[in-house]
Amino acid sequence: MSAIRKRRWIENFVGGIFVGLGLMLSAFILWYHRETLLPEFFSNTPLPSIGQPVQAKVVTAQDLQKRLDTIEAKKRAIEEAHLAKIRAEQEAKRRAAEEKRRAEEAAKRKAVEEKRRAEEAKRKTEEAQKKAAEEKRKAEEAKKKAEMAKQQAAEKAAQEKAAKIAAQKKAAKQKIEKEKAEKLAAKKKEEQQKAKTLAQQKAAKEKAAREAAAKRKALAEKRAKEAAIKAKKAEEAAKLAAISAPSLSLSSFDDKQQAAAQAADKAALDAATQAFIAAVTAKVWSGWIMPQGVPDNLHAKVFIRLDKKGNISDVRITERSGNRLYDNSVLTAVRAAAPLPMPNNTELLKILLKEGVELNF
Repeated sequence: MSAIRKRRWIENFVGGIFVGLGLMLSAFILWYHRETLLPEFFSNTPLPSIGQPVQAKVVTAQDLQKRLDTIEAKKRAIEEAHLAKIRAEQEAKRRAAEEKRRAEEAAKRKAVEEKRRAEEAKRKTEEAQKKAAEEKRKAEEAKKKAEMAKQQAAEKAAQEKAAKIAAQKKAAKQKIEKEKAEKLAAKKKEEQQKAKTLAQQKAAKEKAAREAAAKRKALAEKRAKEAAIKAKKAEEAAKLAAISAPSLSLSSFDDKQQAAAQAADKAALDAATQAFIAAVTAKVWSGWIMPQGVPDNLHAKVFIRLDKKGNISDVRITERSGNRLYDNSVLTAVRAAAPLPMPNNTELLKILLKEGVELNF
C-alpha cells in the first residue's frame, strides 16, 4: 500500500468515526428530549380503545417539513442551552481560579514585602556594622601609615648609605674593568700581530712547500728520464752481448773461449739487470707523489717479490730513510706501479722469481 493511499484510508476511517459519533450524539439528544421533540409519541394521552372510531388526518409534505423544522429548532435550542450551561460552569471555574490566583498573588506579595522588610533591616544592620568596621579600619590604617612613614624614613637613610657604598664599589669595579679591558686590548693586539706573523710564516712555508713540490716533481721526472735512458742503454748492451756470444757447444771450446763465453753471459745478465732496474725505477718515479715537507736528499731500500707477470706479492722497507712519510710514500709508489716490467733474459727472470729484487729509492 502506498503512502498516499494509506493516508487517505486513515482520513476516511477517522471521518467515519466522527460521523458515527455525531449520529450517536444526535440520537442521544433526541432520546433525552423525546417528550419535548415528539410529544405525539410520548404524551400521556391515552390511545383510543379498540372499537372506537379513529379520526384520521392527512399529513402533507409541507406539514411534515414544518414539523421537521420545528424539531430542528427545538434541537438547536436544547444544544444551545446545553452549551450555555457548559459555558456557565467553565466561567464559574475560571472565576474561582482567578480568585485563587489573586489570593495567591496577594499572599506572595505579602511574603515578598515581609522578606524585603527583613532584608532592609538586615541591610541597615550590616551597614552599621560595616561603618563601624570602616572607622576601625581607617584608624588602624592611619596608625599603619604613621609607622610606615617612620619605617620608610629609616629605609631611605639606609638606602642612601647603601647607594653611596654601591657607587664607591661601582667606581672601583669600573676602574678594575677598565684596566682589565686595556690589558685584554693589548693582549688581543699582541695576538693579532702574532697571528699575522704566523700567517706570514705559514704562507712562506706553503710557498716553500709548493716550490719544493715542484722541485721534487722535476727531480722525479729527471730521475725517470735518466732511468729510462739507462734502461735503454742496458737493453742495448744486453742485446749486443747476446749477439757477441759464440754459438758453439761447450765441448768444442777451449778454456779461453769458455772464459770469453762466460764473460759474455755475465755481461748480458748485468746489462739485463741494469735494464730491469732502470725500467722499474722509471715506472715507480713516474707515478710517485712526494709528500710535502720531505727533504730531497732521502733514500730508502725496498725489497720486492714478483711473479712472472710483474705482479707484486710482497714489498717492504729493508733500509729506512729516517722519515716515516718518505718511507710510506715509497711503498705506495711501488704498489701503484704494478705490474712491473719483467726482463726478457731467462736467467735474470729465474733469479727474480726465486730471490726477488732489492732497489734503492
